[in-house]
Amino acid sequence: MSTFGSAAGDDTGHGLTLFMPIGSAGVLAIGYDDRRSVAPHDSEFVEILANAAAAAFERFEREQEINSGQQEISRQSEELHRLERVNATLRGLNESLLRAETRDEIFEAVCDQVSDIEGVKLAWIGVPTEESVLDRRAWAGNIPQYLDNITLELDSSEEPAIVAFQTGRSVRVANTAIDIRQQPWKQTALSYGVESVVAIPIEVDGVTSGVLSVLSADQNAFSGRFERMLSAIASSVGETLQSVEQRHALQSGATTELAFEIDGVDHLFGRLAADADCELDVTGVIPEPGATCRVFAAVEEASLKSVTEVAATMSAVRSATIATDNGPDGVVELHLETPLLGAQLREYPVRISELSASPNSVQVGLEIAQTDILRDVASDILDRYPSAQLVSKGTQNADGSDYERLVAFRESLTTRQREVVHTAYLNGYFQSPRHCTGKELGEKLGISSQAVYQHLRAAERQLFDEAFRQTRTVSANDE
Repeated sequence: MSTFGSAAGDDTGHGLTLFMPIGSAGVLAIGYDDRRSVAPHDSEFVEILANAAAAAFERFEREQEINSGQQEISRQSEELHRLERVNATLRGLNESLLRAETRDEIFEAVCDQVSDIEGVKLAWIGVPTEESVLDRRAWAGNIPQYLDNITLELDSSEEPAIVAFQTGRSVRVANTAIDIRQQPWKQTALSYGVESVVAIPIEVDGVTSGVLSVLSADQNAFSGRFERMLSAIASSVGETLQSVEQRHALQSGATTELAFEIDGVDHLFGRLAADADCELDVTGVIPEPGATCRVFAAVEEASLKSVTEVAATMSAVRSATIATDNGPDGVVELHLETPLLGAQLREYPVRISELSASPNSVQVGLEIAQTDILRDVASDILDRYPSAQLVSKGTQNADGSDYERLVAFRESLTTRQREVVHTAYLNGYFQSPRHCTGKELGEKLGISSQAVYQHLRAAERQLFDEAFRQTRTVSANDE
């Protein structure tokens, strides 16, 4: 206990204040007007009083800790039950995905199942269109009006689904009430009772082809395991889309070939051929996340340097370089800001079998395994290019066993391995003599030359495993 003279408010200067600590809670102070009024047993009384107060504070703190612990246990128990319900939804969704036969069936199943999760107000899936808008392909929930009152333009909107598609990364907004003035979409979200949002890219074969967006009535609804579960759903959607496309191709056993002719002025490569006074023949296309792609094209009737110089002046070309310079077989590499035949075509399992350009026209050949999308594919080409004409349509029978072997080999490679091998092939790495080195490939891909060699060796091992396994099967009696 401590004592100090002159208690506050004592004009005589003869007062006294007794101070006694109350544990860690504070200090008990008792003031006297006159030193002579302090009884001998007062200090003992003050000490007893302080100890009692300290004990009361300690008991209160323990009760607070117990209550807090019970609340945390209750919160964790509630979260666990919620995640169990989400897991049940996920299991049901996986069964629905296994039965799905088309893209629309996949999208609708996902939105229906996710919208049934407690707290979810809306689940929707968007895919890009030719008009640079994220199109609402499927949705479910009780606030579909939200989608009618927001901007989904890829170039101007900050809505989470747009950002997720543009960046290829998940976007989580824990509280839509924050920064509401800077982001108008949040005002719309709050007007429909949306407190938090998560948007997750859907990737097919390493390329972002759509976005799953989920809106909740609760703040911070998508933290931790719940977000990871939704990410697993988006991943399952991408894998299912790829599986369905491959299944359609295998079941058909044949492909339909569509050939189009487009006026040169209507297509980027036609304009490039006219400006550079040359002919171009696309030898390969590597799509990238978002809308960009790398295109390799053989050049005739002009120097590679002049073609790259002309291409570099075009707004749709991010960069133009010489890939291989091997006399008459030179190839240029163009990094394009947009897909070669538009964003809409990337929705479909379509292979570009031919794209050649002269100053006057562009010839386009497409191979399509699914007959149910032929009309959509043709309409997309004719709508995008007003001068386009469908000049022929035919069917080519495919060797199912060869196709199955090709699919098996492609599936055995990682996305990165496919990118490295494809880039190496198009740049003449496997030619003799080689047209580029591992170091040059690494610079193009943004990785080290050692990483390039590792990816190539891994791909070669997978190719040889598949080739020799198949060879042993068919030639076991050759000896």
